[in-house]
Amino acid sequence: MSVTILIVDDNAQLRAFLREIVAEESDLHVIGEAADGAEAMRLAQELRPDIILLDLIMPRVNGLEVLQWIKAERPEIKAIIVTVHDEDAYRQAAEAGGADAFLLKKTLGTVLLPTIQRLRGSLAPPQTSQDNAQPGHGRQPCCETSCALKTSTHADPHPPG
Repeated sequence: MSVTILIVDDNAQLRAFLREIVAEESDLHVIGEAADGAEAMRLAQELRPDIILLDLIMPRVNGLEVLQWIKAERPEIKAIIVTVHDEDAYRQAAEAGGADAFLLKKTLGTVLLPTIQRLRGSLAPPQTSQDNAQPGHGRQPCCETSCALKTSTHADPHPPG
């Protein structure tokens, strides 16, 4: 199954880097790019990607606002937050907004593709109607240390200590 991706970041160099990473897998296809949150919402509505790679801090409309809009309007889209901010407040806000993963930009070279592959298993089949999509349905927790987005029902197989 081919997976479509929308890249959203105000940094053109980072968007190019994300395109390069995604191009390593033949079944992943970047179908659009946005430099700000307003453009991201327009493209998400128009292109209906399977996955959105979303920066947090952007002009016009920030990533958290885009995330909340996506989960309300297009809950079938999986959202991967990509950011330089590793503070707990950002992680918690992303989780509360419905992010499916939270990745630090410095780790993208090694964790982005495995994260996309993990999320692809929970993508709705193409014939599924949007009317049947449920927010948060099929969300799979992860235990990658770089992701750090865990659900309350997730038992970490690597507990501290």
